[in-house]
Amino acid sequence: MSCGVKPQLESNERIESSISGKWKITSNKIIELPHKDDISKDGSGSFFLLFGATYWAASNGKIFNLQEDGQIITDIVESDIITQIDLRYKIIDDRVIQFSCKLPKDTIRNIMPAKYELEKQEMTWIIDDLIEIKLQKE
Repeated sequence: MSCGVKPQLESNERIESSISGKWKITSNKIIELPHKDDISKDGSGSFFLLFGATYWAASNGKIFNLQEDGQIITDIVESDIITQIDLRYKIIDDRVIQFSCKLPKDTIRNIMPAKYELEKQEMTWIIDDLIEIKLQKE
């Protein structure tokens, strides 16, 4: 897991209220394999690299609980390390969701924007233009 540093984006609270809740991953699909030169050495700015390919590949059925206060609780990683990460989300607009994290050793948050689409009880994330994650609201 990696948590680097990127500048922060603005928020859109109007959409955040419709996205908060428990979301179950129903499918994941590789869009493009990552190229070594496309990704920073420390993984900063990459929601894909935060968990890594192994966890995303096994993510079907995993939960992302997007809480109203912006906190994320997830079972994508079954490890004590996930409880040490202050994982959060913020809606930027009707196409971009900003994920962020902060490990105890970090002084500032790692900002990881991703594209998303929301249609009633279904949401799709396009993470780093590498993987498509489909979620169903429970």
